[in-house]
Amino acid sequence: MKIFYGYTKDEEEFKQKAIEKYNKLAKTDVGKLYRDKKGIEHLEDAHFCAAKIKDFMVVAISNERIGIAIEEENKKLPKKVEMTLDEYVDYNAYLRWTGKNILLSVAYKSYPMDKVTHFKVLNYVGAVYSIDGSVSKIELK
Repeated sequence: MKIFYGYTKDEEEFKQKAIEKYNKLAKTDVGKLYRDKKGIEHLEDAHFCAAKIKDFMVVAISNERIGIAIEEENKKLPKKVEMTLDEYVDYNAYLRWTGKNILLSVAYKSYPMDKVTHFKVLNYVGAVYSIDGSVSKIELK
């Protein structure tokens, strides 16, 4: 699994750069990016997930289903959200893995935590939820 990260103002351009870099590194062609009826993005021949905060973006591409989430490391969660920032990021990555996207309520349900891989880039904390635990981080400029 590859995680591409960097600053961008243009999400679509960044996603395309990540796909091109993945194709080059994996010596493959993962096809085109498209949205399903729910608006969730997919690649034709790989799994894809993206998250963005302000002008910082991460994109994960893998042979297996993945979910990724990021937050600024100093983010303060509302008191009604009864979890730590790391738990919040983990849970959002898990929800994206399920295809349910972002946590919209404070209802926290348990999930298999052994498939979460944490990462930190710059002043962001992130999590990837995937069966494949191998993660390579690559900065895109």
